[in-house]
Amino acid sequence: MKTKMAGLLALALSVGLSARAWALTSDDVALSVTLSNAVSVLLPTATYDFGPVALSGVSINTSAIPVNNDSGGISETYSLSMVDAAAGWTAATRASGAAGVDIYAVQAMFKSLQPGHVDFAANDNLGGGEAVVPASAANFALDAGAVGEKGYSVTDAAGTHERTLWLRLQMPTTVTTTQANPFATIWVSAAAG
Repeated sequence: MKTKMAGLLALALSVGLSARAWALTSDDVALSVTLSNAVSVLLPTATYDFGPVALSGVSINTSAIPVNNDSGGISETYSLSMVDAAAGWTAATRASGAAGVDIYAVQAMFKSLQPGHVDFAANDNLGGGEAVVPASAANFALDAGAVGEKGYSVTDAAGTHERTLWLRLQMPTTVTTTQANPFATIWVSAAAG
């Protein structure tokens, strides 16, 4: 019995010592990926015609202009800018927002349902040829409106348009020159965020 115990003890010691003789090693792998999605915005409506509007008249588009985040899952913030046509009337500045002689004014708002004239404010003004202005809680938005209607933090919901753009046109008070159509182009750009 003593011999068996001594043999088991010798075996246990040799296994234990040999296990301790091996050193532990490790290695690593760095992971990388390229996102296949890209920031993207789509406006299915290529043109909008306000129809007949009198001098000094004001009109809000009656057909919604859908703005789609078609990035495939990237949250986006939209920015707006406007450029005049080559000749004729000019757009009011963003700061003034006032129509005048040969000057029209445009305001923009992201909202699910058509806003009323009183819903538009100075921070909704678009200026012709001026800097791009990002949408925010106040810019191009009904201040008291829901975040899900505004032009920022827009998530891609497949098969639906995510935001609706409304435009308010103030016609010139007087005209001294003719104006060809289209009289202006509005640009909607998207950035991640």
